[in-house]
Amino acid sequence: DPDRRTFLALEEVNFTRNVLTAIPADRIPARAGALRILVVVAQPLGLAALSVGGEADVIRSGFRRLLDANLAEVELLLDATPELLHRTLEAATAPFDILHFIGHGEYRSDTDCGYLVFENPEGGVQELDSSTLRQIVCRRGIRLVCLNACETGRGGREDFSRGVAQALVAGGVPAVVANQYPVLDVSATSFSRHFYWALAMGQSIGDAAREARVSVSYSISGEAIYWAVPVVFA
Repeated sequence: DPDRRTFLALEEVNFTRNVLTAIPADRIPARAGALRILVVVAQPLGLAALSVGGEADVIRSGFRRLLDANLAEVELLLDATPELLHRTLEAATAPFDILHFIGHGEYRSDTDCGYLVFENPEGGVQELDSSTLRQIVCRRGIRLVCLNACETGRGGREDFSRGVAQALVAGGVPAVVANQYPVLDVSATSFSRHFYWALAMGQSIGDAAREARVSVSYSISGEAIYWAVPVVFA
């Protein structure tokens, strides 16, 4: 807003992206029991190391009151391969409410497709395209997917729906938080810390994301607007 000299995304406005799809969002009924959160971690050999332990602690700290009251539970899935994620979601005794991915991602213009990077059985790189990821994750009763990986919110120039987050929303996941561009580890951690704390306090996903952007804006000094990297799809 040029008059107030401030960005609307840091004020009262929530920007939410949508995807044109013939598949309606999952209508997930309310249920009793603890909020179930699955943190999926993939760190293949040869790629930059991530602050996995710190981010898992960030998620737990955000829901600390709920965890202490047995109203939430966090399960950590380390060294994640596509098969391990598939089996975990398929065999779950109750649906996970939130899936949080920590790892690497990219969008390739030559294939016009987004990818998440998982580990293979030997610990190396196994890339999973957005279409295959959609088959594994969608229709599992998941209410929110958070992708702490680069370029997971990026779409194609001709077909915006080709990205990772877009594929999940098009497959029925009600809400996805992803990153438009490469993201700094410290920025992603700061965003997650405040985002999950705000969710635990009862705020909506849009409000929680906006407050998390505010947190990033004062946590990281400089002119670069790292708070604008995370976006919400719904």
